[in-house]
Amino acid sequence: MLIIKDAGRGETPVPADAVLQPGDEVGINNPDTGDQESWFCQAVVPAGGNVDYAIADQNGEPRPLATRSATHDEIAYVFRRDDAEIIVLQSSLLRGKAAADAAGLNPES
Repeated sequence: MLIIKDAGRGETPVPADAVLQPGDEVGINNPDTGDQESWFCQAVVPAGGNVDYAIADQNGEPRPLATRSATHDEIAYVFRRDDAEIIVLQSSLLRGKAAADAAGLNPES
């Protein structure tokens, strides 16, 4: 009997034009409360890349056997906070950053 526990290891590179790197921390506004919450970037997924493989590869873990089928036409960022996960496309991230810059919410801008 052959038992396969994972799909091996791979490499999902962070795209050169990514604005964040895995491990970066960002503040994301909660639309329900209006509060800014701290999230960390768990993975950067290249356009057309597999989210679950990127998470595993960029965090030094084996690839999972089962993955989500969704892929994106642009760079996507996987953010984690406690047990929650959100995926944000680069275009949305840049729009949010521009709005925060215009409102004077980003101290480094």
